[in-house]
Amino acid sequence: MFHLLIPAAVAVAYAIAGLVVLSYSAVQEWIKQKAVTNGYVDLIKEKLENGHYTVIAGAFSPTGTAVAGRTWTNIRIDDSLRSQFGERNAIRIQT
Repeated sequence: MFHLLIPAAVAVAYAIAGLVVLSYSAVQEWIKQKAVTNGYVDLIKEKLENGHYTVIAGAFSPTGTAVAGRTWTNIRIDDSLRSQFGERNAIRIQT
């Protein structure tokens, strides 16, 4: 069982250090797992004082009912995700 804790501990250490880099493909994978047909996903990014980001994702049904949510905190975003946001802090993706 101890061997199962090591990857989790490493992930936590990377997150604390701000070494986690969020890509658009990782966000797309979350969308694929959580979103519903004909719904939408709202993504919001907030730049932190340390230069890292918090990214919040919310998946919604066609009627606007929340079906899933996810928050990535103290992360860096890669160029693919940065280009999706452009100059905006929020985007909507139709599913």
